[in-house]
Amino acid sequence: MIRNGTVSVITGLYNGQRFIAETAKSIFQQQGIGVEWILIDDGSQDNGLRTSQQIAEQCASESVSVHFLKHEANQGIKPTYAEGVRIATGEFFKILDHDDVLSRPDSLLRQTTILDEHPTVGLVFSRTTLINSEGSSIKVKRYPFVDGKSILDKPVLTANILFNWRLPFIHGSFMTRRSTFDELYRGRTQHFDTELLVDMLKSEKDIAYLDEPLFSYRIHEGNYSRTTEEALAEFYRGRRYIAEQLGLGRILQEASVLYWKSMGVLGDLKTRVVSSKERK
Repeated sequence: MIRNGTVSVITGLYNGQRFIAETAKSIFQQQGIGVEWILIDDGSQDNGLRTSQQIAEQCASESVSVHFLKHEANQGIKPTYAEGVRIATGEFFKILDHDDVLSRPDSLLRQTTILDEHPTVGLVFSRTTLINSEGSSIKVKRYPFVDGKSILDKPVLTANILFNWRLPFIHGSFMTRRSTFDELYRGRTQHFDTELLVDMLKSEKDIAYLDEPLFSYRIHEGNYSRTTEEALAEFYRGRRYIAEQLGLGRILQEASVLYWKSMGVLGDLKTRVVSSKERK
């Protein structure tokens, strides 16, 4: 039985032919929910778009509608996803990068069920499985601050954001209501990861968590690299931004940064691999 309503899955594609078939198949394998898949090729130089079209033809399903668009020149990840959000028509939406995967056939249904059962929830995220270039599991991320809760305590979540190296979710792991997105952002469509989380924390909407690995995030050699110094500078800017936007004051802003410096995260400035999906 197909649930009423649709999830819009928005995928930005840039030179992703190597992985897009697995991503596409994971979308067509979803069960119990109508899916609108919006794929935007952002000026790729490979045949990823054609591969996507072939998978769509092979896996055609009445429960999945597809929309393929192509940019003649690369515009970047934020404008691409902003375009996808503008044209999405689903009751809910999810961002899914071209190299990531929906881990289970019920990944979308499980998240829509939480949103159906909890009208106050505006966003739900799940555990994330880290996978390698071959699709093998590396590890499943855990969130100790959750402590078995499905509706999260915002002050506890905020503290863990400020004093944690990573944000509590990767954008592919969350699903949000379209109505919540429109209400909070009033037409602003470039709010993902940090900005989205801040706006959710400032709102009266609840944030829910599913303690199930419904999403797989791929780590591979095609990711961008940058120096540790650059990564840390962006990290510190992000934590200061979060504290400022939440009205937590300069002392707490600096406390978060000083904490991480005291933990020795500066280290020696070696090059480290950072996913392209973090470069927004």
